[in-house]
Amino acid sequence: LDAIQRAVVRDLLALSRALGAALVMPPLTCSCDRYWGHLENCRMPTAPRAMPLPYRCTQDSLFEIKFWNDKKVDFREADFLDDARVPRAVTEAAVRVVVHPDAPLPQAGTAEETFSAVLRPGTPMSEVGAAVRRANADARLVEIGAADLRRLCKWLGSTEQNAAFNALQRYVLHESARYCPVEDHWPEVDRPGWDWMNPFTAYNCTWGFTPPTDFPEPADGAPPCAGRAAAGVPMAGGGAFADRHNSTSCARAMLCDYHVREGGELSIELERASRCNLEGYGGVNYTRHGAAIKAALAAMPGGRCPYPDGVTPNWKEVVFDP
Repeated sequence: LDAIQRAVVRDLLALSRALGAALVMPPLTCSCDRYWGHLENCRMPTAPRAMPLPYRCTQDSLFEIKFWNDKKVDFREADFLDDARVPRAVTEAAVRVVVHPDAPLPQAGTAEETFSAVLRPGTPMSEVGAAVRRANADARLVEIGAADLRRLCKWLGSTEQNAAFNALQRYVLHESARYCPVEDHWPEVDRPGWDWMNPFTAYNCTWGFTPPTDFPEPADGAPPCAGRAAAGVPMAGGGAFADRHNSTSCARAMLCDYHVREGGELSIELERASRCNLEGYGGVNYTRHGAAIKAALAAMPGGRCPYPDGVTPNWKEVVFDP
């Protein structure tokens, strides 16, 4: 769920920059409570037992707002347009962008021509602004659905602009947050005598969030927008653009050394991030536990902990509301 939302925010951020506009955040959903301590069935210990999951959550539940401010990202909260102080002149000067292979073009001279811009899949993001201005040169608000957004080509005008955006999105869309289910911990954790340097009994937390996939940066500078008349996803480097299926950075780890620096550089490649405490977390007592760790890893495929498949639970199943 989070990876899907994060990819949508990436695309909205890119489009807002292509348009020279402020980004209005979409509504966000959290599937687990944000809490620094141990969670009980994905909820804070003091949360009402009837607290629904998933739930509508705030931007700072999933993103570090300081990173956005560091980069002076122009954004508004998801409820911004519901505020009575927003002038009607803004909401009434809206243009809806539709990206679909079969959507009919607005008829000339109709109101629909003023309030909508119809584009075909594969249209570069860099061309959306011109289409909006053709519909309404005085447009104050641009609306687009997630499905239409995905059909745009992830191209901001040049390889350099895509590269600059990638550095930005990696920084502002990542976060270092941990989720520690009490159900997945050794019963003696935090009690007298507990050894946090023993990876077999240390905190067992899931960390997030990794930024979404980068936009393509073609070396030849050619827009990666092949098949613009086709209904499929934009093409990049000869293959379909693929987003991550999850945004976990370190799985089942006490500490996580994956993060993104302000310039967009990764501290380590995601593939090298710890998949479990046996792979290390900056505090393991190898003198005492090294032999057991080595033996346990040697018995695993490729000498590494298996990466969670996102389907098979390794702790008591979280109860979601229907």
